[in-house]
Amino acid sequence: MNNNVHKITSGAMMVAVVGVLLVINRQFANLFEVYFLFAMPLPIIIYRCKYDMKYSLITACAMIILSMIISMPTTVFYVLNACIIGITYGTLVKKNASNTKLISFTIVASIITNLLISVVFAGFFGLSFMDVAKELENFIMFFNSNNSLFFNENIEKFILFCAFFGVVMTGFLEGILIHVITNVVLRKLKIKTNKIKPIIYWSINRNIAYLCLTFSILFQIIHLINTPEVVQYVIIVLGFLAAMVLAFFGYIAILLFGVLEYKKNIGIFVIIISFLLPTIMIPVLVIFGFIYTTTDFRQDLIRRNKHD
Repeated sequence: MNNNVHKITSGAMMVAVVGVLLVINRQFANLFEVYFLFAMPLPIIIYRCKYDMKYSLITACAMIILSMIISMPTTVFYVLNACIIGITYGTLVKKNASNTKLISFTIVASIITNLLISVVFAGFFGLSFMDVAKELENFIMFFNSNNSLFFNENIEKFILFCAFFGVVMTGFLEGILIHVITNVVLRKLKIKTNKIKPIIYWSINRNIAYLCLTFSILFQIIHLINTPEVVQYVIIVLGFLAAMVLAFFGYIAILLFGVLEYKKNIGIFVIIISFLLPTIMIPVLVIFGFIYTTTDFRQDLIRRNKHD
């Protein structure tokens, strides 16, 4: 009896937490669901990791009903999706699933959710995928006014593809955030889960790094090459993605180097790296990322880290 009371009480607390998030979201004009959507599944994930499926479903239903009372239809859909992700993720954790399965699930679920909201149910929720594409077209035209690539009859198809690609990439990043933050929270709560590999051990294959560098260079000079438009579009998308991959590892390289070299002033170093380099020195990050993934620089950092 006491165990059931404890389950119900814990469930009520999790519903209350979701209620607070929903109130904050409504007070700030749905800002929470735009920028902090990855935090929504956390309460139900924590609850599912502790208790059985029956009480988890009851708690999830209470969360959904609460969202219907105090939120807009789009938020209700997000809460429903968060409950599905939370219960499934928690079940996988209880079955001791690998991090690969967990992060794959969150990425796929987040991409599907973004596609449903942005494309399939956009009209129902008062959104317009075409308006997003139009804004993207204006942005590209503004920054590429001298690039003949963007002055052709197929510009609309390319813009739609870029907008669709952006929706998918947003879901991809949200899935990663959900997994990483959930893993940290569960470990803090002493809930058994697999430890994420330390960031210093993250890397990609050297051949992939060379391929990324090639597409990054092509991305910069594509307007000078006389190639079919379809090939140019593919190179632009792949080049942008490749540059982001190398820039990510470049950021890791500089950050880890700073952690080992400037321990006393690491706070200032992290602020500079976080706010200046990603915005004004992307090419520098790409170069550092290429060096980090293709040379012994990463191994040197690992050895220094173990020695310290």
